[in-house]
Amino acid sequence: MSSGDYSFLEIVMSMQSTMGELKEAVNGLKESRTQQTQKLDNISDDIHTIKTKIYAAVAIFLIAGSVTGAILGIFGKPIVELIFNRGTSAPQTSSDPTKPR
Repeated sequence: MSSGDYSFLEIVMSMQSTMGELKEAVNGLKESRTQQTQKLDNISDDIHTIKTKIYAAVAIFLIAGSVTGAILGIFGKPIVELIFNRGTSAPQTSSDPTKPR
């Protein structure tokens, strides 16, 4: 074999080594992408769970507010009248003008 054949063989071996490194790098990128996709899926699931909990909390507050409003609508006016009339009730006066006060 001539020296040119050895040079060609060295180039082929170098290219084969480089291809191996390239395959390893590509496989590493694939694994990294798979891990990032999994992390994004987990974050998406967490966001969905939080949104569901927020919707449930808002629904509970709305129901509680409606029930409170209904109770105050039914019992609120008599309670307010009782509170304000007790503190501001004037002494009873006779409507008979002949009786002294």
